[in-house]
Amino acid sequence: MTTPKYPPKRKRKDYWKAYDRARIKDFRKVRDFCLEIVRQIGLPYQAKKLGRRPNLKLEDCAALSIMLAYFDLSLRDMEGEIPLLFEGSLDHSNVSRWFEKLDDGWVEEAVKLLHGKIQGMFRKGEAIIDSTKITTTQYNETSQVGETILELLTVKLHLLVVYFWTVGVISIASIYTSHGDLHDSQAVPELLGKAKLRVRTRIHGDKAYNSEEIYEGIFDKKLQPNIVPKDRTKKGFWTKKAKSQYDNEARKKFRGLIEGVFGGMTTENGTRTRFVKDRNRKTHLALMALSHEIRTYFRAVAIKAIALIYYFRNNPQKALEKSRIVRQNEIVLCQIAMKQRRLN
Repeated sequence: MTTPKYPPKRKRKDYWKAYDRARIKDFRKVRDFCLEIVRQIGLPYQAKKLGRRPNLKLEDCAALSIMLAYFDLSLRDMEGEIPLLFEGSLDHSNVSRWFEKLDDGWVEEAVKLLHGKIQGMFRKGEAIIDSTKITTTQYNETSQVGETILELLTVKLHLLVVYFWTVGVISIASIYTSHGDLHDSQAVPELLGKAKLRVRTRIHGDKAYNSEEIYEGIFDKKLQPNIVPKDRTKKGFWTKKAKSQYDNEARKKFRGLIEGVFGGMTTENGTRTRFVKDRNRKTHLALMALSHEIRTYFRAVAIKAIALIYYFRNNPQKALEKSRIVRQNEIVLCQIAMKQRRLN
């Protein structure tokens, strides 16, 4: 009997405990967390003095726009959920109107905020860069070999993710949306400019990202590129430096993990956007990435909670000492605050 080439895959320890504790499908939990994101970043809308007041608060309108993509609901389905989640009601046409007012730049800030929180929980990570195409519902006429054919228009979502391999968590560091024909290498300056990565983080990528300009940008950020080299490419100083540090085994190990993000988005949201306007398509793609980041944050918090429970259970004496230190620090902070109030 021959042994299989690859051993059977196993879930990580306490995977189902973390999944159950995360409650990523809880409508009220997601609503409260979306409202918390809105309060931390700020409203994506500007309140107008003239005209009729909206039926919902502006922060509620922003939260329901996120939930529309998070749960992949239709406009009418969202209309039915609003009275159960918010104080007020909104019909499907107004849900669409508030969604159109949402900006993809604001969504990118939300993704960056959550990535910063996740990166603060875990230390060791490997960065991966790639893109995926999302089809639209619109056709375009193109000519091939003298014949006119109909082709589906596509948009592209470019991602720079970080895989925290100690816990198996993949967090999105930055996103960039474009039309479907944009080359992957052209999105790298945008992704690197928005991402906040730790120094000397290794970035894995395929041959599409092999260029002197990309290598220079990565080294300027004090990061380490691990991109598949090409035989025929312009060889400069940065290309030679990157090629000398290239680790093919590490690339094989980590590069394919970003496909898990794309697969999760396909499972939750599908591979098609139903919006017609280009602005709304980009916002929808950005919200798909934000939805993944919210689910990742829920799981990361659950993993940390389970780890703390195990730590306190196995080290009760250290837990008591830490709790005493925390109480002493709280007392000191309260005393400082009271002194400041008296001075004021």
